[in-house]
Amino acid sequence: MRRIRVNLANNTKCPVHGTIGALPCAWPGCANGIDEDEFEEEPISETSEPEVWKRHEWSSPIGGSYFSWECSHLPNWFQAQQTFWNEARRLRLVQEEHPDTIYHYTSLEGLVGIVNSRSVWMTDYSYLNDRREVRYGIDLLLDAVNELQSEATRDDVQGLLSSWKEKLQAPTNRVCITSFSGDDDSLSQWRAYGPIAIGFPVYTLAPHVNQSRLQSVEYELATQRKLIQVYLNHLVSAFEADVDGNRLERIPDLYHKSDRFLELAAFFKHHSFRTENEYRLVYIDYPEALSSLGLTSPSRSFRVSHGRIVPYVASTEVRVSEHHDFPLEITEIVLGPESDEILEQGVREFLDENELEKVEVRRSLVPLRS
Repeated sequence: MRRIRVNLANNTKCPVHGTIGALPCAWPGCANGIDEDEFEEEPISETSEPEVWKRHEWSSPIGGSYFSWECSHLPNWFQAQQTFWNEARRLRLVQEEHPDTIYHYTSLEGLVGIVNSRSVWMTDYSYLNDRREVRYGIDLLLDAVNELQSEATRDDVQGLLSSWKEKLQAPTNRVCITSFSGDDDSLSQWRAYGPIAIGFPVYTLAPHVNQSRLQSVEYELATQRKLIQVYLNHLVSAFEADVDGNRLERIPDLYHKSDRFLELAAFFKHHSFRTENEYRLVYIDYPEALSSLGLTSPSRSFRVSHGRIVPYVASTEVRVSEHHDFPLEITEIVLGPESDEILEQGVREFLDENELEKVEVRRSLVPLRS
């Protein structure tokens, strides 16, 4: 059997099929993949057993097939998120082109905290300004689950969908979000969040927070419904494959207890918010799944904001392996329209003191009178 060295720190993209990941493209006959239908992953140590990956063909609800690699011993649940987003890219249901830099609007206190901790603070979604943000997507998912249940023929799938309905009505998994904008000088963002916009390079921000998702927010209802259709269909198909392949013996209720649909709902907003041009970094805590792998959930931290105590998780805490270490990078700081020379000088000296001399500092060009 062919053996391949897999570098988890090196995500490659297949421009033909939209797949992104450390493994070869899974599509048969693709120049960015391999001819064999299975391969061994070269173990990271001499004492480790090699992982075996097999090509798996999935049926798309929109028509045709798509492909992924299936691990010999791990349930497809652990690959479901990446497989779905790969297929969403292939179908052009998600934005392909992103700006090189996205901006987090915050207060001066937020800037100091982010620089001192070298992390972004991912806020529990129930403490965000709009508490219905995630609920909007959940309601769309609930409608789709009801439709799937009316068509399901397997008893185990019926039970799965019933458990999903219960969880959609009262989600329990912790959802943590950091919001960014593709705009570097937005008056509405200055007014809502503060006088500082921190610019982060997209290509290093995504791997910095292991086991999270960085994605643009989707505002169009028709696209949201297509994404839901593909997503739920893949989760059900992955569940059926894992049941039939006896890969759920250690965690028989993995699909029932873990709300993977939240990973999609967190990126949906009503179309009236489209001018925000928002990107989100989202982490969802799955304590039982992590426990099954001998891992623990990231610790909770707290900060004071607008007279409230707000729970959050630091991005440096969202890791599942000591082998993943991608430091937070900052490219520039934009000062809001009411900034002055003293503020600019203070920010510059603060950055220099924290070994961020190369970070550009510039002022807003919005003509706003204080």
